[in-house]
Amino acid sequence: MASNAEASYSGWRSTFNITERTEGTGRSITGYGAESLITGRALVCGYNLFFKAWRDSKYDAVLEANKVLFRVEFKGTSTRSLTLTSGGRAGKQISRLAGSREQVLSTEDSEILIGIDSACGICWIIPTEIIMILKKKQISITQIDSFKEKWRLMFFLASHPDECRLLLSKGVSHLTENEYEAVVKAYGRGRRPKTCDNPFSIGKHVFSGINKKALNVWKLIYDEAK
Repeated sequence: MASNAEASYSGWRSTFNITERTEGTGRSITGYGAESLITGRALVCGYNLFFKAWRDSKYDAVLEANKVLFRVEFKGTSTRSLTLTSGGRAGKQISRLAGSREQVLSTEDSEILIGIDSACGICWIIPTEIIMILKKKQISITQIDSFKEKWRLMFFLASHPDECRLLLSKGVSHLTENEYEAVVKAYGRGRRPKTCDNPFSIGKHVFSGINKKALNVWKLIYDEAK
């Protein structure tokens, strides 16, 4: 017998595109629906959002937490994987002969990705720096469980505005040693980052060097942002 959660998940999915729109239109309208769902989830958390005026902006919204602003990318999925790219072609007006502009999300364009399962409303909150480290265009949602429903992340980051702005402007990977120590002191609450090869248990990846160091700092932040 299916659990209540499973029943809710399958029931919501069964209403997808019941108006039988064409594939392109259906994909577009469900994309807007995913953005609206994320907006609602953020508002319920107490965050304020500001939306882009230019359609081709590299981020979807700016989220405000404790007077700190985060550029946020929204991604919806109705499958078992989440897209981690921007610049993909969409709509009939885009020539299929043109080269793809799709590329992995970059910290030059946003600081946070908020993904949502459009079938049940579950969200994943992932720093763009981590996505750049992964270098993946899409990822199975079974591999990002550590980021599920971590809505407190932005509020916790904003609790230390100076260190937060360092993270947003440079990422862990480009901090000086003094800046690194300031970030660890602010967010670690007396704890130091671990040295795990794969601190978020993302598939069978083994990370090393600066990527390993950055991921372990982010894992410390996530652990403290409960």
